[in-house]
Amino acid sequence: MPLKLFFLNFNKMKTIFKYLMVVGYVDLTIIKRTALLCCLMLLFESSYGQYNSFNVPPSEMRYLNLGVSDISINRQAFDNWTMANYNLKENRNTNFLVDMGYIEDRFDSGITLNVGSSFAIYSAYIGYRLTRNYSPIASWLNFEAGEFLGIFTNIAPVNYVRTPDQVGQNLELHYDNGFVGLMSKNYLNFLHFNIKMGMIRIPVNSGFFVSAGYQPGSRDWRYGYYNTDTVFVSTKIHTIPKLSKVQVNTGVFVGF
Repeated sequence: MPLKLFFLNFNKMKTIFKYLMVVGYVDLTIIKRTALLCCLMLLFESSYGQYNSFNVPPSEMRYLNLGVSDISINRQAFDNWTMANYNLKENRNTNFLVDMGYIEDRFDSGITLNVGSSFAIYSAYIGYRLTRNYSPIASWLNFEAGEFLGIFTNIAPVNYVRTPDQVGQNLELHYDNGFVGLMSKNYLNFLHFNIKMGMIRIPVNSGFFVSAGYQPGSRDWRYGYYNTDTVFVSTKIHTIPKLSKVQVNTGVFVGF
């Protein structure tokens, strides 16, 4: 399975992930059920983690990692703005992590989704293994590119006057910016174990990751609605403070 398959039709995947993020913002249990379904599908397709059921690192394998993550970004100016105008501060909550990928020899590639709080990250990555095959900790250095996304339904621009097409619509405030960065993903191979289900052994691996991303774009806020073609029709907002250009994402996961 070539690595480049993960980067085909990326715009289509991006649209799907945006809707998953919206659903996760409203009801995270739907995301959890979707992730569980993906997990079961991968298991029945003989998916393996960092080590397979025979405790050997295979040269080719698919994997699914599920866990939690925390996004850190300087948003002090934005918090001051929401406190001054709405007497509220958006909570910093833990995100739910889904990471699906493929390993071929010493290279890996995949897609990640971090949803559940006010801000979310989804990305695609490709990288190289830094450690030897049988090391206690398997470390990968990945180049990452994706989007940093925020969706708010409880905040509106101050003194905003709706355009004629926005009257009667459910408006949302979006913060949507592309980023590039580096990610260190680490599997704790010394904690590897297998779950026995009859004649089947399911490998379970755990680990952690740290990533840092830079947003080179204009970092605009947009206010609008989704039309019948599921296109976000919006207006650029200049009166809401921008967030920092740099974000850090850390998390832990269990892989199958």
